[in-house]
Amino acid sequence: MSSFSRAVGKVLDNHLSIQLGKMRSAIIGMPLRLNRCGPPVLVCLLFAVFICSGAYRKSSFVQARSEPSTDESSPCAEVAELVESARRLYARGDLKSAQEALAKYGQSLRCWQSIRAPREAAATLRSMGNIYYDIGQYQSAADSYEQAIIESKKIGDIRGHALSLIAIGLIDVDSDRANEAWARTNEAFSLARDLHDEQVRVQILMNYALGYDSRDDPANASKYADQGVALAEQLNEPETYGKALLFAGIVKHNSGKLTEALDCYQRALSQFQKYGHPAWQSRALTAIGNIYAAIGELQQSLEYNEQALTIQKRLGNRRWQAVTFNNMGYAYRELGDLEHALDNYSNALDCFRELGHETGQFLTSIFVGNVYRLLGDFEKARENYQFGQKLNLKLKDKKLKALSLTNLGLLSQAEGNLPDAARSYSQALITYRRLGDRRGQIINQNALGNALYLLGQKERALRHLLQGFSLAEKTGDRELEVSVRYNLAQVRRSLGQFDDARSQNEKSLELIESLRLKLARFELRSSYFASVRQFYELEADILMELHRRHPGAGLAAKAFEVSERARARSLLESLRESQVNTRADADTALLAEEGIVQRQLNEASVRRAQVSGDPGSPALDAVLREIDRLATRYQELEARIRSNSTRYAAAPLPQPLGLKESQQLLDDNSMLLEYMLGDERSYLWVITSSELYSYELPPRSQIESIVTEFHDLLTASQPVESETYEQLQARVAKARTGLLNDSADLGKILLGPVADKLGNKRLLIVPDGVLQSIPFQALTIPAVGGSSLSLLEEHEIIYEPSASTLGMVQENAQRKPASGSVVVFANPVFDGDDPRLESAKFKSASDMTGQTQQIKQALRDVGIQGTGRIPPLPASREEADAIISSVPWRTGLKAVDFQASRHTIEQIDFSQYRILHFATHGFVDYQHPELSGLVLSMVDEKGQPQDGYLRMHDIYNLKVPVDLVVLSSCNSGLGKEIKGEGLIGLTRGFMYAGARGVVASLWKVDDDATAELMKNFYAGMFQKGFTPEAALRDAQLSLRSQKRWESPYYWAAFVIQGQYDQKDLGPRPHSSFALVSLITSVILFSIAAAFVVRWRRKTTIKIE
Repeated sequence: MSSFSRAVGKVLDNHLSIQLGKMRSAIIGMPLRLNRCGPPVLVCLLFAVFICSGAYRKSSFVQARSEPSTDESSPCAEVAELVESARRLYARGDLKSAQEALAKYGQSLRCWQSIRAPREAAATLRSMGNIYYDIGQYQSAADSYEQAIIESKKIGDIRGHALSLIAIGLIDVDSDRANEAWARTNEAFSLARDLHDEQVRVQILMNYALGYDSRDDPANASKYADQGVALAEQLNEPETYGKALLFAGIVKHNSGKLTEALDCYQRALSQFQKYGHPAWQSRALTAIGNIYAAIGELQQSLEYNEQALTIQKRLGNRRWQAVTFNNMGYAYRELGDLEHALDNYSNALDCFRELGHETGQFLTSIFVGNVYRLLGDFEKARENYQFGQKLNLKLKDKKLKALSLTNLGLLSQAEGNLPDAARSYSQALITYRRLGDRRGQIINQNALGNALYLLGQKERALRHLLQGFSLAEKTGDRELEVSVRYNLAQVRRSLGQFDDARSQNEKSLELIESLRLKLARFELRSSYFASVRQFYELEADILMELHRRHPGAGLAAKAFEVSERARARSLLESLRESQVNTRADADTALLAEEGIVQRQLNEASVRRAQVSGDPGSPALDAVLREIDRLATRYQELEARIRSNSTRYAAAPLPQPLGLKESQQLLDDNSMLLEYMLGDERSYLWVITSSELYSYELPPRSQIESIVTEFHDLLTASQPVESETYEQLQARVAKARTGLLNDSADLGKILLGPVADKLGNKRLLIVPDGVLQSIPFQALTIPAVGGSSLSLLEEHEIIYEPSASTLGMVQENAQRKPASGSVVVFANPVFDGDDPRLESAKFKSASDMTGQTQQIKQALRDVGIQGTGRIPPLPASREEADAIISSVPWRTGLKAVDFQASRHTIEQIDFSQYRILHFATHGFVDYQHPELSGLVLSMVDEKGQPQDGYLRMHDIYNLKVPVDLVVLSSCNSGLGKEIKGEGLIGLTRGFMYAGARGVVASLWKVDDDATAELMKNFYAGMFQKGFTPEAALRDAQLSLRSQKRWESPYYWAAFVIQGQYDQKDLGPRPHSSFALVSLITSVILFSIAAAFVVRWRRKTTIKIE
């Protein structure tokens, strides 16, 4: 599936959660229940929602009109105290207090029944029913209301009877019993018709407003809503006024007046807070969250929904929790964080299944299916869609059927079946037009236009998209408008209308940039940016097409600048954060909580390892959920620390560099090659200090295919479990031929167009997507005479996340050079049975089980199998010795064995050294990069266990202002890939900590080969005076020249990223060298002086 169809399908799909019942179903938490009834039932239902909870305060209906008498002469005078106690208890907003309140009401009920006071008993029963309703115990609520009806009938209490009927009708609707709801609410309105009550009148006005809104009559809806709000405001009752504002907000929301709707919701929340009703507060919070989602303020949407969820969990209301989980799933999906979206949708589905709520199950199964579709798991997507279809056979809802058609169309399109997709969209569009559902029309017009475009029917596609765009502009939903603009730009580009296409897409990019900056969490920025990467690819493509038509207009430069805007933005901003030191003025309470969460994360990662041998077990599922929760909390704390920092607020936000600024980063001997992969075509921009060249490359799919095969062939020498030596040799021999061919083919694709301009320049590679997984030095390029030449033979190679990131790193380079040369951590002690322990009596291996298991799991994840013990690294000691012997005398520090520990790291001032070297195991957690890390000594000299895992969040908190960090460990250059952002792993962690450059590996390499490579690498820097990239090239050439290690598997894995041309990495002339020189000079001078004196004396004697 192309990223084009993926992106369009995703954006269209994101709106499905609010199609049914338009926005009100998502806002008040009854998705689709409203749509299963006719307009009269809708009026009754919303009337019920308003008044059924009226017994909580004196301002409510029941308490204002039906509050029982409790004078002191009454036999139940103590009931007043019971009722007031029940109110206070319920106002606490938690399930336990609600249950205690019910007990108090139960006592008062028995009192009223004992003295035959039916009016008071009915009021008490309604109060109990309201609480049962708010905590989600619907059957108990219905029983209470039924008993209240019996009591009301005894004395002809029409108002009380109507209130109870409406409340039961609400429960019927929530439980998918539409016919019963219809009958009860009609009966309730017949009873209440002759009542003259202003509060009731307010509710009638507001429910008429919502009824007209359901008929798509915004004029009358607004008229009744405004009258209702005005009357409610005169009553001076916070509860009544708050609910009127909430319902008016729904009307304005659905008519596209999002700013006015937000104002209504916020004022409603303020009223609910005045009288302290937690359930209605949660509904207002959810409504506000949904507005923020509609206008693209996704972080605020999450924050409001999380507040609502906290209340709902305290109340124990599983139904409302389900609604809020769905809303949060929608926000995460919009952000491109599909894993968290799936978690939230799954939680919602669990709630609805527990409740037996079929409509909720239908909707949520659709949402779950959508996530699986976006993840490319079409089989699971279809399973969830089919489950929804089966439910709708019973529900027989037209909008549900249309919703199914839309989603089946999206699935067909994702699978490449465009004719079926177009038919599904067309059928759904007909239904939405008949129902007057504007949002449904926009979504399907947009989807149909996209499908027709891909089928080559461009004029028809343009007509549908223009119709959809006309409607979308009226909704005020910016994300939906952006989606339609993207498709319009695609079609106009294909029709040769490049200026119009560019205009449409640039407006989308402006909105995307503004929305991105409103996300405080860098992780959310990254995932959101990945979800909109296709807009930048389209913009670059349009500009390059215009460049072909107008070569001298500077459009290739603008395309390059778009590429820069599309990559590593969160890294750029995090590097700025590290420069300003946001923790210096951070709230100490936030820092303390951050430390607690870090420890909890570490403990949870240990527990995960302990149960990882039982996939799918409840224990593993529980700990994975705990890690997800803690990781999210950790990210939230990081964002709060950052947003509360005056230093960070005062620091200018880093902007992507333009062409001229990028050229200023390059010396005359350097050339930058920046790649952007695209669905229809890819691009390469080549930049020198004075020139720009641009080239068109094959589409992403073609490049990805050969890169994946090339990487597999590169790593074919890695042993496979249970494979014999003969099988390994046969596989390696077969791979050797394929490797030569792929190296040449890939070199021709990626470097062939620019081969004649490379010369012997230093190459700065800015890779994209899958290109980050391969070493360019292993590629060959066409040479003079038709032969091929390895890129390594002529070029030093260094990698950059972006040109803008290089600029930021160069800013950090303006610091005083350190005097020390290198700090080496090597050969840690992993096991309590290690022979380096002085005595067996000190061994405490059993206490290390958690950490050991964690590392073993990490070893399995990266393909290191074995006996279950963590492999020791004896060759790393030899590596450390060779490094120290290469550097100038007494300028290096070697921490091996037990000293290769976290404690040692905490004691060292790294600003005194130029290189930090780790020769140990490194591990990548692709799910939670913050748990990636390095393994240091896990026991001390006495054999006592200690924390030996240096995790990513530890690295982020280090201060490592060194010129170079060398990670001599397997897979240390890898990480979680986020489109447009790059690899989130150890390399990024050390750059944040202050390193100007990082050397890391792309796969696990033979230990002896690594030791040999590192020995030559350091000799190149400290004995030959090479820069790091030149020294790495020299070491790789040396290793390749040896028969034993001629395969690129052994020599090509290590790559260098960051600052280039770091000359003279050896220590500055000072202390030891100066002292040695001084002493030597003094000694020689003294010897010479003594010789002269002695010679003069002899001469004097002879003369005499």
